[in-house]
Amino acid sequence: MRHHVLTRIGLTSLFAGMLAIGGPVQRGARQDFAQPTPKLSPDRFRCILVGDSQTTDPSSTRIRTQNHRWDAPVVGELVAVGSSATGFVVNNSNAGQKDIIYQTVDLNVGWPNGGPNDFFALHGANWTLLADINAPGSRIGRYRLRFGGSNTDAPWDIAWGIGQPLVAKIAVRTSPMSVGAIQTRAERGGVNSADARIVHQLNKQWGVQIIEQPIPNDFNPMGDDVGVGFYLPSGSIEKAGQVFQVLGVVIERVGPAGQELNGTLVGYQGRGGWNIQDHLDLISPASRAALIEIVNPEYLMIILGHNQEPGGLVNIEPNLKALVDKWETSFAMLGRRRPTVIYVTPWAIFSETASDYLLEAEMVMARMANDQRADLALSYLQLFNNMRPDLYDPSMYQLDGANVHPGDIPSAVNLSQDLFELLFK
Repeated sequence: MRHHVLTRIGLTSLFAGMLAIGGPVQRGARQDFAQPTPKLSPDRFRCILVGDSQTTDPSSTRIRTQNHRWDAPVVGELVAVGSSATGFVVNNSNAGQKDIIYQTVDLNVGWPNGGPNDFFALHGANWTLLADINAPGSRIGRYRLRFGGSNTDAPWDIAWGIGQPLVAKIAVRTSPMSVGAIQTRAERGGVNSADARIVHQLNKQWGVQIIEQPIPNDFNPMGDDVGVGFYLPSGSIEKAGQVFQVLGVVIERVGPAGQELNGTLVGYQGRGGWNIQDHLDLISPASRAALIEIVNPEYLMIILGHNQEPGGLVNIEPNLKALVDKWETSFAMLGRRRPTVIYVTPWAIFSETASDYLLEAEMVMARMANDQRADLALSYLQLFNNMRPDLYDPSMYQLDGANVHPGDIPSAVNLSQDLFELLFK
């Protein structure tokens, strides 16, 4: 398996453009349709999950918030920016900072000054300067993980980030109106590591850049909040209208010399209500590449099908092929080998048995997995005998009023554990 060493301590520029249906199976049994199947292990599973509200919504009753309940060595988290997502962002309105405002990106509009509708994570943030300022050393925000009850993803079975060296990998969008430079500092439990600060000069071109900030364990190592703070560098003079846009942050545990460790890290892309066509239309090559860079995945997992394609089931196969092709292109542009694609058919909805649409999606995914011998097709439909989970075992699963989403925390945990069994058992 590949052992990638983190060598980019500082600023790195990316680029400016860029089944046959079987019989019922018992709960917990694994049904594979692509042969031969790769041997998956949570001990080395770095993955991007492409999905909809089942897998990317920050609600605590969605399965994406429960994946660290897996019996897996968690090595890091994607911080989907927002107070209710994996991590949280804080903007300090200190003296001398009154001319900087924090804005949350309107998901119906996209990234201000950042190109077309392009969604990298669930939420994003930008800081817009309302007037010319000179505010060296002022913190304009921080991205943090909290190992405690106020985080919707908590509690972790193992507090993997406490007392261990970490690195924050941050994807930022730049444009001619971006701030000229940003300073990052490691934080633990509210304590700043001034000695570890790094000044990043931002490239004033349209595109995406990746910056990295080590978070050493030699200060306040037991602090349950870990993260990275953003500041205007000393001597910085910014002009009105400039923005600093953060697309996504990954915080992960690293070795003593900053080397990447084995373990499980799942990144996410998508939003509620999305189908495959939305992923084709609303995600740019730059955003896909940025997510690849900060997650460093070997696997791409696609869980789509609850939201039908425009034009119906006839468009499932061409759209899914186009989506995989776009991801393959992004990997190739970065000089990376093609990922192993894992297709997962979601559970039945709205009726006691699976719809024709989901059955077609299952067959399409199986065919596509068989076209690439290393790929894998898995099925919640098979796991639940083509029924909705709450009909299959009401004592373990409760779906919401639309019969789609987990209706409570136990259901979300059980569905996530089902996915773990499909992948690794």
